[in-house]
Amino acid sequence: MEDKMTAEQKLARLLIALRAIRPFYSAIFEVMKKRKTENIDTIGVTINEILYNEKYVENTSFEELLFYVLHELVHTGLMHVARKESRNLSLWQVACDLYTNSVLSKELGFRRLGTIINANGYKIEIPAGIYYCSSIDTDEEYVEQIYEEFDRQAKENGYYNGGTKKFHFTYKGKADPKIDNFVFSSDGYDIFEVDIGVGNVSIDLIDTSGNSMQKKQEAGKLLSDAVTRYNMRSSSMGDSPGALEILAGNMLKSEVDWRSIVRKYLIKGTTYDMSYMNPDKRMLYQKIIYPGKSIEDNELKGVKVCFDVSGSIIDEDIEYYYGQVHSLLKQFKVEAELIYWNSIIQSKGNFKNYKEMKKVAVYGGGGTNPGVLFEYFNSKECKIKPFLTLIFTDGHFYTQFANAPIRKKYKDTIWIMTKGYNKDFVPPFGKRVTAKYK
Repeated sequence: MEDKMTAEQKLARLLIALRAIRPFYSAIFEVMKKRKTENIDTIGVTINEILYNEKYVENTSFEELLFYVLHELVHTGLMHVARKESRNLSLWQVACDLYTNSVLSKELGFRRLGTIINANGYKIEIPAGIYYCSSIDTDEEYVEQIYEEFDRQAKENGYYNGGTKKFHFTYKGKADPKIDNFVFSSDGYDIFEVDIGVGNVSIDLIDTSGNSMQKKQEAGKLLSDAVTRYNMRSSSMGDSPGALEILAGNMLKSEVDWRSIVRKYLIKGTTYDMSYMNPDKRMLYQKIIYPGKSIEDNELKGVKVCFDVSGSIIDEDIEYYYGQVHSLLKQFKVEAELIYWNSIIQSKGNFKNYKEMKKVAVYGGGGTNPGVLFEYFNSKECKIKPFLTLIFTDGHFYTQFANAPIRKKYKDTIWIMTKGYNKDFVPPFGKRVTAKYK
């Protein structure tokens, strides 16, 4: 029966399967255009299209095709084409594939490559040759971080000038022989290595014309349409959110240009001490010792993230707070303390990643007095003093607390405003910024 199906019939069957397996994926699939083309050998995605080779779809088993369609839908849900910007395509492709397959592993629960799993009555074949690294944690890491590691190596090994095409990174812990591939061990470390030579990387992220902002807007609109479609169906079904839905939801929340905002703090807090006392262990297996940075140039320590949870703050504002910090964590390694405040410090906790941040209990309501933050910073209870303070608020409060010592001591404060913030608010010190709300 399956062998006689046309490409169009298989695509229709895929939609039915996706609705049963992961409704959010089916919503993305539905809002995307499908276009057959001979310009690609298999299947790929633009910002808003699924491109497919007709013969490939017809000749590939439904079980394997289902995996690759899920794979492409993760690319779309995380806007990988739009997020490429000016990055090297091959390196970006491998970074995105590694991240995407980690999302699918979490979503589908597969623990072995080259096998078939069952999902709500449908079989999915997990190909043996995909890029996968069990060390990647999608709650802590972002595709940009994986790419930056590859880009760093590319500059060191001369890749951009015709040098070696091999890239690698060291596992956190040990590789899993049942599921990890492209792995070897050296000096006690498990190393993932991939050869990004001509023809070795299958490109399924099809970049189209247009500037970066236009691409992100188009990708965001498609994703918003998919979320709306999904929510209309799932509200009565009681579906619990999956990994992609959570990650995609964070993509759609408010956007702050963090790199521009914190640039001076990176320069201020970073030393470029290229010291052989901190060798790059990822190069040890090559018998070459590269100097390591004593402090990484995308690292922020001593950050205080302060969420206003007073009575004027609504649930949507809290979600925007999360989205903004999620964006910050995508771009930088952050060691921070999260503080929920209104007229008192309601709760607080340290975090280095999004998962840890979400564990801090949320309490709120009542009046607003940001002065309590600076009282806490000045107290012995605050063990790590703020290097940079990020205050998320609607600006509905008085500023008499800001005496001269506070203004001088805490000048490195950024006030990030909510969507419905007080337009008359003028920060008593530091800088006010507003998010681009989608």
